[in-house]
Amino acid sequence: MKLPITAIVLIAVIVMVLVVFVTFFYSSAGAKMNEAEAEKVFAQQCLDLCKQAKDKGYAFLIGLSESHPQFISACQTKYGTGAPNECLGFCGTGCNIVASPQQELCEKSRAMVGDFNENCNRLAALTKYTSVGASCDKC
Repeated sequence: MKLPITAIVLIAVIVMVLVVFVTFFYSSAGAKMNEAEAEKVFAQQCLDLCKQAKDKGYAFLIGLSESHPQFISACQTKYGTGAPNECLGFCGTGCNIVASPQQELCEKSRAMVGDFNENCNRLAALTKYTSVGASCDKC
């Protein structure tokens, strides 16, 4: 039984496409952290990060995702969240950092793209900040 050349080429192309898909799915599935790795990262980093958060406060919290991506990835694997404050909260009581409205106003204004004063004044007009007397002059 002879197969036409077009049928052989078609079967070869289908096999190659399947191999590419399988390879892609295996490589992307392996990139995620597993439970055991996440547990290990939490055990190694929680106490140190908690101490740093207490010492440095809200400014440390803002940069936690960039400075400790493995910790945030472990938190997503274990708890389904990548919010730095929530992740630190899973390290134990007292690790949550709560910024004062003044600190929050200053840090959010610095984090925004564009002119600091313009951003700060726009945020400072919100009731959340005016009600407690937070102002851009104190940043």
